[in-house]
This record gives sequence, C-alpha cells and structure tokens, in this order.
Amino acid sequence: MRHLVRAALALGFLWSVPAAAQLRYTVDVRDPSSHSARVTLRVDSLAAADSVFQFAATAPGTYQTMNIGRFVRALRATDARGRVVPTRRLSVNAWVVGEPRRVRTITYRVLDTWNTPVDSFPVYPMAGTAIMPDHALLNAHALLGFPRGMQGSRVAVKLRHPEGWTVETPLREGPDGYQADSYDHAVDSPFLLGRSLSTAEMDVTGVPVRIAVYSPGQRVSATQLREAMRGTLLAAGRFLGRLPVDRYVFLFRFAPEKEGQAM
Repeated sequence: MRHLVRAALALGFLWSVPAAAQLRYTVDVRDPSSHSARVTLRVDSLAAADSVFQFAATAPGTYQTMNIGRFVRALRATDARGRVVPTRRLSVNAWVVGEPRRVRTITYRVLDTWNTPVDSFPVYPMAGTAIMPDHALLNAHALLGFPRGMQGSRVAVKLRHPEGWTVETPLREGPDGYQADSYDHAVDSPFLLGRSLSTAEMDVTGVPVRIAVYSPGQRVSATQLREAMRGTLLAAGRFLGRLPVDRYVFLFRFAPEKEGQAM
C-alpha cells in the first residue's frame, strides 16, 4: 500500500509540473513600405524574476555594438484581459515590466536597420534587417526581444507577410511557427522572404544543401551559385567525411551598394 501511495504522489507531482516555457512570437511584415515589423510575443506567464525585457546589444560574429533597442517603438505589455501592465525603459536595450506574472502579451514595432539612419554604431548590413516592398531579410537578434531569464527557452516564430511571398530559413516549421531550441538558436537562423526568390538544392555526403537567392531583376540565380559553390562544398565533404549537421541553408541577398559599406 505504501508503494502505491508513493506512486500516486509521484504521478500527481508529474502532472502538476508545467510545460516547458516557450516564447511564441508573431512577426508581421505585411506593410513592407513602412520598413518595420510589428512583433507580438505571447507567454503563458512570466516568473517574478523576469521583470526585464531585453534587446540585443550585439550578436555573435558581428564584433560590433548594435543596440537594437534604438529601433524599437511603442512597446506595450498586457494581461490576459487586455489590460495594460506598466513598463518603463531601463536602458537603451532594456525595459522593466511591472507585475511580470500578469503578462501574457508584449507588443512593439521595430524599424529595420537597413532603412533607418543612426548617428552612431551603424549595423553591419548582413547582420540587420531589410524590409522592402518585394522582399525582406530578417535576423532574429534585430527583431526579437526576450525576458532576460528566458534566453534558453524554446522559441516559435510565426511570420505574416504579403501574399505571394515565400520564406526560406534553416528553421523547421511546426504547428506554432518556425521552431528554435532557444533564443540563441533563433539568432543563428535568419529568414529570407519575398516574391521572386530563386532556389536550388544539392546533396553533399548525404546531407541536403539548399540555396536561396534574392537578386534585383533576377540577375543572379540560385542555380548559378550552386554550380559556383559545388567544388568547394564537395571538397569540404570529402575532407570531413560527412558534413556535421543534418541540413544546410545558404541565404543570399544581393542589393544596391551603400556608400562606405561592404555588400
């Protein structure tokens, strides 16, 4: 009997454990002429300690200060009934959220880094965002804020975009959107979307490699790039024996030169 009681208590404890916390974002770029995205984050609740909502100051591999908080406008937190939860800007990249346990939704608008002039710390073009009438390049660190204590939580990103656009990204799509194991995984996984993307595929050591290209006037195609890259990719495969991840996606955005910047 004692064993049965222990088992029942253990099962009751397991049933009471909440599901792993997840950050569920919707990124809306259906008005690309605004050169901005409307972002909605939905959470089941925030821990009392998660009172700081953070944007990236920098990102891996950029070796630069980015201060994405400079591009954020009209940040607002609400509870399950749509009532406003007070927020206060703490620093260039952080907001304090009052009563975090009440929070269910955080919304804001974020300007793209490509079309928004800044007086200092210009964002390296490939590390930012470009939201244009016929396409968009989206890097998660230039779009998504997160509760500071939830950087390791799972992330789902739904994209809302103009009709006829297609989406290319290394992330897998699930029922709740594109899935990332953590905020850092999302940062490592850009999106390229648009109306006239070209794509091509090849196999390297049994691993699929996909190439997606945006090129004004379609002057450069994914097929051209695949053939240009073929020798290098196959040589890497022979050297390694097998590529170390299960899937590769190369995203290319060709754009007009901006003075003083590498393109």
